[in-house]
Formats: sequence, C-alpha cells, structure tokens
Amino acid sequence: PLAVASGVTAAADRGIVVTTPALFEDGASMDTVVFDKTGTLSDGAMRVLDVRTNETSPETVRRLAGAVEALSSHPIATAIAESDDAAFDEVTDFTTHDRGVTGTVDGDAIAVGHPDFVAGRGHDVPETLSAAIDAARDRGSVPVAVGWGGHVRGVIEVGDRPRPGWE
Repeated sequence: PLAVASGVTAAADRGIVVTTPALFEDGASMDTVVFDKTGTLSDGAMRVLDVRTNETSPETVRRLAGAVEALSSHPIATAIAESDDAAFDEVTDFTTHDRGVTGTVDGDAIAVGHPDFVAGRGHDVPETLSAAIDAARDRGSVPVAVGWGGHVRGVIEVGDRPRPGWE
C-alpha cells in the first residue's frame, strides 16, 4: 500500500495519470505498453521528415505531390503541401479517395497516398522505395507514396517530433 501510494504520487509528479493502483501489481507481468502518441508524446504537428526518390529529383516529387495535396484538407496532405514554398502547378481532375488523392498535373495523372493505394492504381513500387516505406514505418512515421507514369517515383515520410522532455 505505501509503495503503491508512492508510485501513484511519483507518476502524478511526471504528469502520468494512474487510473487504478492495480496497475503497479499487474505491471510485472506486462510485456507491451501502447501509447496514443500524437500530441501526447509528440508535438502533434505533422511535417515532412524525408523524401526518398527513384530516378526523380526530390524537388519534383515534392512539387507534384504538394500540388495535388494542396487541394486536400487531411493533416498529412497539409504537411506535404506546406513543406515547400514553391508555387504549385495547376491541378485538374482532383479526386479524393479512401486512402489517397489523385489529380492531373502537366498532363500526368498523379496519385498520392498510402503505398497500397498508389500501387493499386497501377504504379509499380521499386525495391529501393519499398525499403524506404518499411524504414519510415519502422521509425513510426507515415510513408506517403507518389506515383505517375506507372511507377512510384518517391516516398515522402511524414510525422511529428517527440515533445521536449517526454523521456
């Protein structure tokens, strides 16, 4: 009982809410702890962390993805659209789908979104970009595939940063 009270007090001092003292008794048998991290352990501000490409410049991938994503209101789309100060090309035929968006830029049909969505629209995923998708996921980020002309040309890694002092 004194140890539990001490644990609850120590947790509260660190901003942790303990809803049941049984947590301390059951803690020894736990092998996984899951956090809802966005805005709790992180700053909650989505941003572009990295751009990986295959035979296309990162600037081109950002420009085309940003042009299409600028028409979407999704937080990940906003992060991509706001990541570059360049003026966007005109987009026609913009459509929102369950896991991504499409639009035509300079005559090219651009697909941006979840890698499975973009691949499902007929764009093959080169091995180097498949590895970039896996690496982004391993880091806890969101990989956004960008495809046109039958190929995924780039992967934009989007995520937020850890909140200072959360360690």
